[in-house]
Amino acid sequence: MKDIYSSSFSARSRGLRSWLAVGAACLVLSVSTSKAEQLGLSLIGFWSRGDGGAHIRVERCARGFCAVSTWTRPGDDDEKPGDRLEMALTLSEPAVWTGEAWDPQHNRSYKLRIEVGPREMVAHGCAMAGLVCKDVSWRRL
Repeated sequence: MKDIYSSSFSARSRGLRSWLAVGAACLVLSVSTSKAEQLGLSLIGFWSRGDGGAHIRVERCARGFCAVSTWTRPGDDDEKPGDRLEMALTLSEPAVWTGEAWDPQHNRSYKLRIEVGPREMVAHGCAMAGLVCKDVSWRRL
């Protein structure tokens, strides 16, 4: 006769282990994010694009992070204050974030890798399945 109690316990145990693994992963990401912030390597804050043509504010949002344009050089028709880039990023190293970004103004998605330093960051983004890529440098304000 099959022991229904032990098989039921085994299934619950597997479910509990899965939830514990998810919880541990969240804790590691939370600790890693805090460590990056302690080192002054946080994405959050105000940034100026390398060419000086735009300023953004990076903040937490529903997708993870949002970069909101706060100022653009007069005459720039492609960007305007209030535009936002929604980013779903994972801290893959203490100063490197990787993931995807969504630009609702242009209806485009990108693969994204951001390297953050104390006073600068470089965003490497690719669209169209990696056929079009661009690096943009930013300076912390």
